[in-house]
Amino acid sequence: MGGNWQITCSPTIRSGGGVTKRSTRKSPIARFGNEKSTVAARLSLFVIGLKFSTMKRQFSIRLLLLAALFVACALWLLMPFRPSARFTPVGFVKSSPPNNGKAFRVTVTNDGSSSVWYTGNDTNITSFTAIQLDKTGNGGRITPNAEAIGWVELLPGASVALDVPIVTGMGIETATLSTELSDWRGRVALISSDALSP
Repeated sequence: MGGNWQITCSPTIRSGGGVTKRSTRKSPIARFGNEKSTVAARLSLFVIGLKFSTMKRQFSIRLLLLAALFVACALWLLMPFRPSARFTPVGFVKSSPPNNGKAFRVTVTNDGSSSVWYTGNDTNITSFTAIQLDKTGNGGRITPNAEAIGWVELLPGASVALDVPIVTGMGIETATLSTELSDWRGRVALISSDALSP
Protein backbone atom coordinates (compact mmCIF):
# COMPACT_ATOMS: atom_id res chain seq x y z
CA MET A 1 0.00 0.00 0.00
CA GLY A 2 1.48 3.36 -1.00
CA GLY A 3 5.21 4.03 -0.28
CA ASN A 4 7.62 2.06 1.90
CA TRP A 5 7.95 3.15 5.53
CA GLN A 6 11.10 2.43 7.56
CA ILE A 7 10.90 2.61 11.32
CA THR A 8 14.10 2.65 13.35
CA CYS A 9 13.95 1.96 17.06
CA SER A 10 16.71 3.00 19.46
CA PRO A 11 17.01 0.76 22.48
CA THR A 12 16.56 2.40 25.86
CA ILE A 13 18.90 1.12 28.51
CA ARG A 14 17.18 0.56 31.77
CA SER A 15 18.66 -0.14 35.13
CA GLY A 16 16.45 -1.51 37.79
CA GLY A 17 13.37 -0.94 35.73
CA GLY A 18 14.04 2.82 35.18
CA VAL A 19 15.48 4.93 32.43
CA THR A 20 19.18 5.62 32.88
CA LYS A 21 20.06 9.39 33.28
CA ARG A 22 23.39 10.93 32.41
CA SER A 23 25.46 12.05 35.44
CA THR A 24 26.32 15.78 35.72
CA ARG A 25 29.14 15.27 38.21
CA LYS A 26 32.61 16.17 37.04
CA SER A 27 35.53 13.88 37.40
CA PRO A 28 38.09 14.51 40.20
CA ILE A 29 40.65 15.58 37.58
CA ALA A 30 38.29 18.22 36.22
CA ARG A 31 37.45 19.50 39.70
CA PHE A 32 41.17 19.74 40.55
CA GLY A 33 41.81 21.70 37.37
CA ASN A 34 39.04 24.21 38.19
CA GLU A 35 40.28 24.64 41.75
CA LYS A 36 43.82 25.16 40.48
CA SER A 37 42.59 27.86 38.09
CA THR A 38 40.69 29.59 40.91
CA VAL A 39 43.75 29.58 43.19
CA ALA A 40 45.93 30.95 40.37
CA ALA A 41 43.43 33.73 39.69
CA ARG A 42 43.26 34.68 43.35
CA LEU A 43 47.05 34.61 43.60
CA SER A 44 47.33 36.87 40.56
CA LEU A 45 44.87 39.33 42.07
CA PHE A 46 46.84 39.30 45.32
CA VAL A 47 50.14 39.95 43.51
CA ILE A 48 48.56 42.80 41.51
CA GLY A 49 47.14 44.33 44.69
CA LEU A 50 50.49 43.98 46.45
CA LYS A 51 52.31 45.67 43.56
CA PHE A 52 49.76 48.48 43.48
CA SER A 53 50.10 48.98 47.24
CA THR A 54 53.91 49.05 46.95
CA MET A 55 53.78 51.56 44.09
CA LYS A 56 51.33 53.71 46.04
CA ARG A 57 53.59 53.66 49.11
CA GLN A 58 56.67 54.53 47.03
CA PHE A 59 54.77 57.36 45.37
CA SER A 60 53.76 58.71 48.80
CA ILE A 61 57.37 58.58 50.02
CA ARG A 62 58.63 60.36 46.90
CA LEU A 63 55.93 63.00 47.21
CA LEU A 64 56.87 63.51 50.86
CA LEU A 65 60.55 63.87 49.98
CA LEU A 66 59.77 66.37 47.21
CA ALA A 67 57.62 68.39 49.60
CA ALA A 68 60.40 68.39 52.21
CA LEU A 69 62.94 69.47 49.57
CA PHE A 70 60.65 72.26 48.40
CA VAL A 71 60.18 73.55 51.97
CA ALA A 72 63.95 73.40 52.62
CA CYS A 73 64.69 75.36 49.43
CA ALA A 74 62.04 77.94 50.28
CA LEU A 75 63.46 78.43 53.78
CA TRP A 76 66.98 78.70 52.36
CA LEU A 77 65.89 81.35 49.88
CA LEU A 78 64.10 83.32 52.61
CA MET A 79 67.01 83.21 55.06
CA PRO A 80 68.48 86.64 55.84
CA PHE A 81 71.94 87.43 54.53
CA ARG A 82 74.50 87.41 57.34
CA PRO A 83 77.98 87.55 55.80
CA SER A 84 80.96 86.29 57.75
CA ALA A 85 83.74 88.78 57.07
CA ARG A 86 86.90 89.73 58.94
CA PHE A 87 88.74 93.09 59.02
CA THR A 88 92.53 92.89 59.42
CA PRO A 89 94.71 96.01 59.74
CA VAL A 90 97.79 95.96 57.53
CA GLY A 91 99.40 99.36 58.06
CA PHE A 92 100.15 102.48 56.08
CA VAL A 93 100.48 102.40 52.33
CA LYS A 94 100.99 105.02 49.65
CA SER A 95 97.88 106.60 48.22
CA SER A 96 97.13 109.11 45.54
CA PRO A 97 96.86 112.86 46.34
CA PRO A 98 95.37 114.81 48.00
CA ASN A 99 95.56 112.34 50.88
CA ASN A 100 99.10 113.28 51.80
CA GLY A 101 100.33 110.26 49.85
CA LYS A 102 99.36 107.89 52.63
CA ALA A 103 96.48 105.62 53.54
CA PHE A 104 95.63 103.14 56.27
CA ARG A 105 95.14 99.76 54.61
CA VAL A 106 92.78 97.12 55.96
CA THR A 107 91.95 93.80 54.34
CA VAL A 108 88.45 92.34 54.31
CA THR A 109 88.39 88.52 54.23
CA ASN A 110 85.41 86.38 53.31
CA ASP A 111 85.24 83.78 56.09
CA GLY A 112 81.96 82.34 54.84
CA SER A 113 81.35 79.17 52.85
CA SER A 114 79.97 80.93 49.76
CA SER A 115 80.93 83.90 47.62
CA VAL A 116 79.98 87.47 48.50
CA TRP A 117 80.14 90.62 46.38
CA TYR A 118 81.62 94.02 47.29
CA THR A 119 81.50 97.39 45.56
CA GLY A 120 84.80 98.39 43.99
CA ASN A 121 87.35 97.00 41.58
CA ASP A 122 89.44 93.85 41.42
CA THR A 123 91.86 95.01 44.10
CA ASN A 124 90.03 97.46 46.38
CA ILE A 125 86.73 98.19 48.07
CA THR A 126 85.91 101.73 47.03
CA SER A 127 82.55 102.26 48.75
CA PHE A 128 82.84 102.44 52.54
CA THR A 129 82.61 104.70 55.55
CA ALA A 130 85.47 105.28 58.00
CA ILE A 131 85.41 107.06 61.35
CA GLN A 132 88.92 108.21 62.25
CA LEU A 133 90.08 109.26 65.70
CA ASP A 134 93.43 110.74 66.70
CA LYS A 135 95.19 110.47 70.05
CA THR A 136 93.09 113.27 71.53
CA GLY A 137 89.82 111.63 70.49
CA ASN A 138 89.14 114.13 67.74
CA GLY A 139 88.33 112.90 64.29
CA GLY A 140 85.74 112.71 61.64
CA ARG A 141 83.83 110.60 59.18
CA ILE A 142 85.28 109.82 55.77
CA THR A 143 83.27 108.65 52.80
CA PRO A 144 85.50 108.30 49.73
CA ASN A 145 84.37 110.03 46.56
CA ALA A 146 85.81 107.30 44.37
CA GLU A 147 83.30 106.08 41.85
CA ALA A 148 82.22 102.50 42.50
CA ILE A 149 82.90 100.38 39.45
CA GLY A 150 80.41 97.64 40.28
CA TRP A 151 79.85 94.50 42.29
CA VAL A 152 82.92 92.25 42.39
CA GLU A 153 82.86 88.64 43.58
CA LEU A 154 84.90 87.69 46.64
CA LEU A 155 85.40 83.94 46.89
CA PRO A 156 85.39 82.06 50.20
CA GLY A 157 88.72 82.57 51.98
CA ALA A 158 89.74 85.43 49.66
CA SER A 159 90.62 88.97 50.79
CA VAL A 160 90.38 92.42 49.29
CA ALA A 161 92.04 95.69 50.34
CA LEU A 162 90.26 98.68 51.79
CA ASP A 163 92.44 101.83 51.89
CA VAL A 164 91.36 104.54 54.32
CA PRO A 165 92.79 107.93 53.26
CA ILE A 166 94.54 109.86 56.01
CA VAL A 167 93.11 113.33 56.61
CA THR A 168 95.73 115.96 55.94
CA GLY A 169 97.18 117.43 59.13
CA MET A 170 95.52 114.81 61.31
CA GLY A 171 97.12 111.78 62.89
CA ILE A 172 95.18 108.54 63.10
CA GLU A 173 94.96 106.42 66.21
CA THR A 174 92.00 104.23 65.32
CA ALA A 175 89.58 103.76 62.46
CA THR A 176 86.17 102.09 62.49
CA LEU A 177 85.03 100.87 59.10
CA SER A 178 81.78 99.81 57.52
CA THR A 179 80.93 98.63 54.02
CA GLU A 180 78.22 96.72 52.22
CA LEU A 181 78.35 93.15 50.92
CA SER A 182 75.83 91.32 48.77
CA ASP A 183 74.98 87.65 48.19
CA TRP A 184 73.92 85.82 45.01
CA ARG A 185 70.25 86.64 45.72
CA GLY A 186 71.02 90.36 45.59
CA ARG A 187 70.47 90.87 49.32
CA VAL A 188 72.73 93.49 50.85
CA ALA A 189 74.10 93.57 54.38
CA LEU A 190 76.23 96.16 56.17
CA ILE A 191 79.36 94.88 57.92
CA SER A 192 81.35 96.93 60.43
CA SER A 193 84.69 96.57 62.15
CA ASP A 194 85.83 97.29 65.65
CA ALA A 195 88.20 100.20 66.23
CA LEU A 196 91.33 99.26 64.29
CA SER A 197 94.81 100.64 64.87
CA PRO A 198 97.51 100.93 62.19
